[in-house]
Amino acid sequence: MVPETPLPPVPADPGPPRWRSIPGYEVLGLLGRGGFGEILSARRLADGRTAAVKLARVELGRAREQIHREAQALRSLGPPLVPELLEEGVLEDDAPYLALERILAPSLAERLSAAGGPMDPDELRERALALANALSSLHARGWTHGDLKPGHLLLGEGAMRLIDLGLAVRPGDPLARPVVPAGAFAGTAPYMAPEQVRGEPSDARSDVYAAGAILFEMATGRPPFEGAPGEIRQAHLALRPPRPSDLAAVPDPLEGVVLRCLAKEPASRFADGAALHAALAAAFARPGAARAPSRRPGAPAVSRRLVGVLRFESGADLLSVKRASEAAGGRLAH
Repeated sequence: MVPETPLPPVPADPGPPRWRSIPGYEVLGLLGRGGFGEILSARRLADGRTAAVKLARVELGRAREQIHREAQALRSLGPPLVPELLEEGVLEDDAPYLALERILAPSLAERLSAAGGPMDPDELRERALALANALSSLHARGWTHGDLKPGHLLLGEGAMRLIDLGLAVRPGDPLARPVVPAGAFAGTAPYMAPEQVRGEPSDARSDVYAAGAILFEMATGRPPFEGAPGEIRQAHLALRPPRPSDLAAVPDPLEGVVLRCLAKEPASRFADGAALHAALAAAFARPGAARAPSRRPGAPAVSRRLVGVLRFESGADLLSVKRASEAAGGRLAH
């Protein structure tokens, strides 16, 4: 659970910050902030119910369209798979918002952080099947998540709940183009499928790739690729992931499932969450022995990197060039 950040004291005449006034709700604090907008903790005045209010940045083009599509996904999927949609609205300054059920449950990201390494085999089996089952339900209803990662998975007894469907789409919908700030990527680097990195349309197999990266992390204690976001995205495009059994004691059947999820070509992956669930159930049913890892857990993978050699003249100082390179996801080597 993300702790609330208390709101700062209100000056005598603070002006009207738009997120202090959500019709029908009392704003309690800030839960998070990103490129798309803010997530606020709130209480519904009518019945005292706690809520999470997702408030989009009004300056983002097509923000209302994307908020509306997320609302459609939430209504279509419904609890317990996703939070209940309490209200969809637009503020006076045209900023769209969603009021959602606030789920007070830990995320998979928090659980992985607490574990500090590979999950216990029994918990790994339970969580892996719950993840695949949630994906199966999502895909069966015609939606893909688009930003699947441990922080967007809430843990329950034998189940997982999906949150933050801001990039959810119905594959084939010509209007289903995620809204992201200029220069940003639609997704989170460690869990992005190669086609997402290239800016191509995604489908259920893109979610399967993300699930493979999450399963890899659950089994080994780290995602397949590590480094700066730009390096990670390039690795998804060009590098083969390490074998999970090189990093932790992972049985062969499970390793085979994870590596198939992480295939570069979508056609080589499992077709959807249902196919992944069936493969995982079969893998866990097999007694395949886990080999001792060939590398110390946490040791960096040895791999080749693609680099670019660029010659140019500039009046800027070296530090400015370095900062500009890093802001674009690159790294100045020499």
